[in-house]
Amino acid sequence: MADEKKNSGSVPLLDLLLQISPQNTGNVFYVIEGNDDIHYYYTKISQICTDRKLIPIIAHNKKNVIYLRDEVKNRSYDSKYNICFFIDKDYDRNKHIESIYMTPGYSMENFYCSKDVLEKVLILYFISDNNTLHEKITALFDQKYAKFIDSVSLFCAWFFILKRLDVASISFDNEYERIFKIEPDCSISADYSLDDLKKIQYDNHIRNKNIYALKRYIIKHPQMIKGKYIFEFYSKFISYIKICGIKKMAHLNAYTAVNADLTQGAQKFYHP
Repeated sequence: MADEKKNSGSVPLLDLLLQISPQNTGNVFYVIEGNDDIHYYYTKISQICTDRKLIPIIAHNKKNVIYLRDEVKNRSYDSKYNICFFIDKDYDRNKHIESIYMTPGYSMENFYCSKDVLEKVLILYFISDNNTLHEKITALFDQKYAKFIDSVSLFCAWFFILKRLDVASISFDNEYERIFKIEPDCSISADYSLDDLKKIQYDNHIRNKNIYALKRYIIKHPQMIKGKYIFEFYSKFISYIKICGIKKMAHLNAYTAVNADLTQGAQKFYHP
């Protein structure tokens, strides 16, 4: 019963209405899908709204974010208060929804799992004064990241098409965890084919050539990969680099002592 109420949108709407008051006219309410989104959106919004208090409203799903946007508009609260709405693009068909920010990639997590972010983390928390080692670590990231993308792209192409056909009836996360394993050195353990995926779920409208074409597209546009999967790889790569520093890995051809917990440093960088 509690889940039904939460999914209906009445609970997040009540949460918003209870916090709307003349004292909050200068603050910014940001409506997001889930609790996990707070860290990612807060960091980005706070870079723009530097002098405002940010108040998160958890809508619990995308449908409820849209519902709250409609209620705010119908009650004319959008002209009195600073209320922003955010959703992840996921694999939905929607390209644009009025008054709602939609991520250009799969989700907000994708923004935090890039080479650019890695370089900033290295400079801020690890090797600010060693350009040679910096270059070797980023080159290692490029190598392992490319293999990761190549490995998961077929799975995500299959995932994408089933979602777009609206025939998905399985937990893709469970299947992902069953098929893929990211080893401590960030190598990818995954032995599967399109035929294996079809045995899990298939639809007569799916054409092999379309899936392989989409796979090639995803390799060139990795922001289409589910952010959760990329985030796992990125986090493990940071942990791997920390271990490399401690063990003075020979293949890095450099000796470096880790003076701080790099993983913790990375969390400070992309969390509020």
